[in-house]
Amino acid sequence: GTRSDIWEMLFQIAFAISMAVAAAKPPISAPCPHRPAPWVIPTTPPAGLGFPPYDNNTFHFGRCLLFVNKPKMTCKAAQEYCEDRDATLVEIDGPLQHQWCCDMIENSRGARYVGAKLYAGGYVWISTYYPIDDDDLWCPNQPDNHTNETCVVIRNPNRDPDCCLDDIPDKPRKFICMENRNTAPT
Repeated sequence: GTRSDIWEMLFQIAFAISMAVAAAKPPISAPCPHRPAPWVIPTTPPAGLGFPPYDNNTFHFGRCLLFVNKPKMTCKAAQEYCEDRDATLVEIDGPLQHQWCCDMIENSRGARYVGAKLYAGGYVWISTYYPIDDDDLWCPNQPDNHTNETCVVIRNPNRDPDCCLDDIPDKPRKFICMENRNTAPT
């Protein structure tokens, strides 16, 4: 064969491999059963594939989430947007929930607001005012409140492989809503 035939064959092999990998990776979310699209809920992937054991019962007791790309909003306006939908900005409770959020935003650009804010000299979750005390969630050397950084984002894994939390100034950005406890079915 010619050189172009070899390249065509290599392309077909690479395409077949990429399709097999995409087919092997289970979805990590499903449509929310009690809210309209694009609300989603974490799913449980098949065992043995090396993915974290997402479980509807471990992510805030089965609450659905909404990933908002547009309109971008300030963190205060984003919280109000979520509240108008009987929700709050997402509060990340541990490494499985953190990883799930990172996986969900893996193919998008930009950081997203989460439900935390600067309060009394420290960063707290909006709904409970509990301090964010899991240092593994923060980016290196964060939080630092360097320039009046009153809001908290989860960094996109494409920009920061750690997909970590960072305190930043309030300006329009993407965000993630999580339905309130009293909204989610029990």
